[in-house]
This record gives sequence, C-alpha cells and structure tokens, in this order.
Amino acid sequence: STLGAGQSSASNTAYSCPACDEVYKDPPNETWILCSGPCSNWWHEACTAYETGVFICDFCADSN
Repeated sequence: STLGAGQSSASNTAYSCPACDEVYKDPPNETWILCSGPCSNWWHEACTAYETGVFICDFCADSN
C-alpha cells in the first residue's frame, strides 16, 4: 500500500518513518509505503530501496 502526495489517510493514527523519524502529515507531500512484513510500519518511499512489488523493510527482511 502507498499514500502519495494529495491523498489522505482515513486513520487518525500518528505514523513516523522509521528511517528518518519524520511524522506523517495528512495529506502527505511525499509518497509513503507500508511494510508487508510483521512490523507493518509506514515508510517514506524515498527512505527505502523499494522499486516494485511487495515492500518488506530491512528490519523485517533481516529478522528472517
């Protein structure tokens, strides 16, 4: 899942990017991507090595 510039989240939950600690602001001005691993954290796409397909963050990938 992704949330991009101009899209808003239906949730009131506060998210922060685990890589840079920036807090998610609704609507976002950058693309955020959801880890499909056990952590289920939202990340700035720019803070990851994500290219296409299912995103698994480094934390979850290293724990396997």
